Amino acid sequence: MRPRFTFPLFSLRAFALLACVLAASAGTAPADAAESFACGPGGKANAKTGKCDCPAGKVEKTVGSTSKCTDVAVVPKVTATPTATVVPKPTATTALVKPGKCPAGMAFIPGGTFTQAGVPQTLTGFCMDVNEVTVGAYAACAVSGSCIPAWKTCVYPLWTEAQLTGCATTCNTGKADKLNHPQNCVDWNQAATYCAAMGKRLPEHAEWEWTARGEAKAHTYPWGNDEPNGQLCWSGLTTQPTTCPVGAYPSGDNPQGIHDLAGNLQEWTSTPWPSADPLRITKGGTWAATDGKPLAAKNVNADPPLNRHNALGFRCAKTL
Repeated sequence: MRPRFTFPLFSLRAFALLACVLAASAGTAPADAAESFACGPGGKANAKTGKCDCPAGKVEKTVGSTSKCTDVAVVPKVTATPTATVVPKPTATTALVKPGKCPAGMAFIPGGTFTQAGVPQTLTGFCMDVNEVTVGAYAACAVSGSCIPAWKTCVYPLWTEAQLTGCATTCNTGKADKLNHPQNCVDWNQAATYCAAMGKRLPEHAEWEWTARGEAKAHTYPWGNDEPNGQLCWSGLTTQPTTCPVGAYPSGDNPQGIHDLAGNLQEWTSTPWPSADPLRITKGGTWAATDGKPLAAKNVNADPPLNRHNALGFRCAKTL
């Protein structure tokens, strides 16, 4: 008869507990632990961490109690879309003044190079009066004491007394109905003094011609190459008895919108005539012109500095 062995109840429980501890220390897990979640294509369940070991390009994503390997979201690179700068197209009016450069009433004339009477000329940008100096503007300068009052008589050595008397009748000085007409009957010194009082100067011969020809466009006339017709104040169509209000013929403007560069008055420049005679070059045709030749931008005249008459006036320029 075999002997019976009886084990105490606590010993069986202790043995079971010891078996569990040994299993944990050996890194084992219940058989169903690795199957408790799926990691998707390419993923591997990690029984130790309870997470998915995902291959490159994938990332673990947990939804509720389920972990899976999913593709890494690719965020598209956002690049700034360049914004085009809209530059307004210049027109005859908008191109007149460059802000911060020319004073009000003056137009900016870009520089350039051209040949004048066979001589190369190179100019930098400058400002030119849009209008010939008016009777009203000159009178205001005279009243202030900064200018020599304009004359009501004419001086022209080649004219007879009768011609000088007739000339005086069309001097604009002191005539209330001519305040917006160009100032005539002023000599070279009076013109230069006025410009200096305004912080300006008389234009050079090359500057005046460059402006009247449309700079590099090399037009025959300020408005282009069409023959003179109704673009200016002159006597080529019907006899013009005297000057016209400044700017009365905008169709005769140059590309910058400068008025009366042909017709109305001939204009003083600062440039001496290239000779021993004390002459100053004058430019532009006059209200009395009857043919197109004196109206051309390249046409050149000259007057003694003391000359003053009904067909001669001026405008100012300014160095930048």
